[in-house]
Amino acid sequence: MFSHITVAPVDPILGTTTAFKADPDPRKVNLGVGAYRTEQGKPLVLEVVKEAELEMLRELGGTVNKEYSPIDGPEELKTLTQGLIFGENCSAMREGRIASVQALSGTGSLRVTAEFLKKYLPAAAHTVWISDPTWGNHPTIFESAGMKVQKYPYYHKLTKSLDFDGMMQALTRQAAPGSVVLLHACAHNPTGVDPTEEQWRMIANVFKERRLIPIMDSAYQGYASGSLDKDAFATRLFLEMGIEFFLCQSFAKNLGLYGERIGMLHAVCDNRQEAEAVLSQLKLVVRPMYSSPPIHGAGLVTAIIGNPHRYAAWKAELKEMADRVLGVRGMLRTGLELKGTPGTWNHITDQIGMFSFTGLTEAQCDRLINVHHIFLLKSGRISLAGLNKGNIQYMIDAVDETVRNTPAGPAGKWDISPTRGVVMSPARGVAGVQVVQRQVAPQMLTYGAPSVVTQQVNTYGGPIGGSISTPVPMSPVRISGGAMLSGSPGRVTVSRDIFAKLAAGGALTAEEMAQLTGQQAAGASVGASIATAPAVPNAVSAMSVGAATVGGAAVAAVTSGMAAATNVAVNGSAKVSKKKDSKKSSKKVLKASKKKEKGCC
Repeated sequence: MFSHITVAPVDPILGTTTAFKADPDPRKVNLGVGAYRTEQGKPLVLEVVKEAELEMLRELGGTVNKEYSPIDGPEELKTLTQGLIFGENCSAMREGRIASVQALSGTGSLRVTAEFLKKYLPAAAHTVWISDPTWGNHPTIFESAGMKVQKYPYYHKLTKSLDFDGMMQALTRQAAPGSVVLLHACAHNPTGVDPTEEQWRMIANVFKERRLIPIMDSAYQGYASGSLDKDAFATRLFLEMGIEFFLCQSFAKNLGLYGERIGMLHAVCDNRQEAEAVLSQLKLVVRPMYSSPPIHGAGLVTAIIGNPHRYAAWKAELKEMADRVLGVRGMLRTGLELKGTPGTWNHITDQIGMFSFTGLTEAQCDRLINVHHIFLLKSGRISLAGLNKGNIQYMIDAVDETVRNTPAGPAGKWDISPTRGVVMSPARGVAGVQVVQRQVAPQMLTYGAPSVVTQQVNTYGGPIGGSISTPVPMSPVRISGGAMLSGSPGRVTVSRDIFAKLAAGGALTAEEMAQLTGQQAAGASVGASIATAPAVPNAVSAMSVGAATVGGAAVAAVTSGMAAATNVAVNGSAKVSKKKDSKKSSKKVLKASKKKEKGCC
């Protein structure tokens, strides 16, 4: 009966923990799991949780029993958790406009929401837009409910910051009215990059104007900044603006109740009657799924939030947890900068929450795992809670060694980091490109007002000038792995989307490739292999470059004679795909270049 069943791939996050446990090396560090650790590297049970547990044990058989919970969870729990996230005595609570059900932590809350959307809302709401990147389980949750998943730009690799322009373009031009958009309420996972309060206001306005349906995923309230109220800003803003939305609330991180699977789903409705109807249908989603929620975690949350003394003690413990993680951020950044580790590291402290999106490449992550026994996700995401004063220097030394001795990516992958007007030298022993950002600094960029960034490119093979007009800064670019720029500079103007992909690194469609190859009558030749990246809005560009020798493989990036090609935009870090045999690849491209053959390799 089961002979046709194949072994499923290992979950990347849980698989990291499994590999960590199996590693006998005493220096090993686990930065993969999204769970808090003490300064001693141990799991933490909060003091208020211990106190609540003891009280529940004393009352067991009396006020505490093991009976079934209601399908939607205890009423007291619903009221307390509403007040925590939306604000005590908010108008929506007073008016009875919030339909709430207890669910199996954040994952269960999202899955119940997805099932409800698919079953009861119009077809437009069967498409959900998620950030790129996002938590790895997000797309699976919605796809398992039969929903279509789309992505909106979120993280900008060039600046290691929020791609606000890309996000706003997707919401205003691509997401259809009535479609669903998943937002991280605070402490975005995995990037740790959040919108500013002003950006949140602009985002909320788009949701209201475009009639988009928000799902707020709130997994880190109080854990991000140390303040429950500050971390609820976005949620309360949407509430104040009269937007109807779903809020998925988890107590795994901020109360350390990971294994209790305690969470809530709140649906903010227009009026009491609608909230009652929504609640009745949410119960019908829950009933055949898991019948009723577990009672122990619900009892703990109620005993803590509903008790003024414990509530105050919890906030103090939560602040200590958040401050420890913030302290680790500072130590890691400072250590790397003092060591002179190639690259820029300000993004570590610019980000917030449990995770840091380090910017390390997959090859560098592999080296950290295999050589230094530091376990992290291949995306470069690390859980800062796994670092402490006892292992932070080991981490700093390991990252420094890895960055210096591992190419920034596959041959030809461009490592792009912000400098705000400062030239960054390439890594020791690595030939490369330096780019000076001549004009705007990243913080000056605003949505709807594209900025002009003029750059001067210098290489060890001779200076090449170039200018790009884009809504985002492009600074600085380094081609690693012994890369060189050589040959006569050429000038190319191509379409925005094509230029975005050329500079960000990916595979053009047949139609896009035709636009490039169509220019070859003018003597152009292109030898780049490219993979997908989203376009940046409102960008036009003109770029002067020559042929690049990347990792020993000569690649004609864009050569002269392409002035007639159509327009271009840029977004992401450029890369030229690595050939298995770089020497053969180099010979082939050089030979093709000499013969002036048409087409792309």
